[in-house]
Amino acid sequence: MATLYLDLISPYAYLTWVQVRRDALPVRVQPVLFAGLLQAHGHLGPAEIPPKARFLIRDCIRAADALGVPFRTPEQHPFNPLGALRLALPEVAGDDQARVLDALFAAGWQQGRDLADPTVLVDALDQAELDGEGLWATAQLHKADLRAATKAAIAAGVFGVPTFEVDGELIWGNDRYSWAKARILGEEAPISPERIQAAMPQRVGAHRKR
Repeated sequence: MATLYLDLISPYAYLTWVQVRRDALPVRVQPVLFAGLLQAHGHLGPAEIPPKARFLIRDCIRAADALGVPFRTPEQHPFNPLGALRLALPEVAGDDQARVLDALFAAGWQQGRDLADPTVLVDALDQAELDGEGLWATAQLHKADLRAATKAAIAAGVFGVPTFEVDGELIWGNDRYSWAKARILGEEAPISPERIQAAMPQRVGAHRKR
């Protein structure tokens, strides 16, 4: 089964999740810490680059309008997503993982609530007829699982969210959702390693100072 790596801090993860749910796409969802991916690969997040942050909001409004779903940023952004991510872990949410993600994404990216606030998280789950307090208590026992999942994602080459892994191929970004869907449903063949290698540059011609 394909894997979807996501972090609730990402508006693009929200937009991708909406489509996954609509299409009932068969994926295993693995929450990971986006900040951990950024640190491992030496990247800045979009919210850390002001022109990119402004572009991102406009881009997400357009994408949300195209999907016919609400879009608002959470009360604070960036925010500490650890509590929300732990709640969404498969080891915590179990068979209710999709409902947990529905509730948390809606609270943050549709209602503009603070996804760093445990009381907001618990209330969002309670409103979705889930056991918010019980899930929160369980989540505190699984901090190591989130660290391990993030470390494993980095080792697999994941550098951003949302990212689909389909038969070893990584497909990153909400704007590539249709490609991921086609691969998952077997409607598109993978690009061969030989073709990729043939398209790679022969050498590096310039280095940027860091």
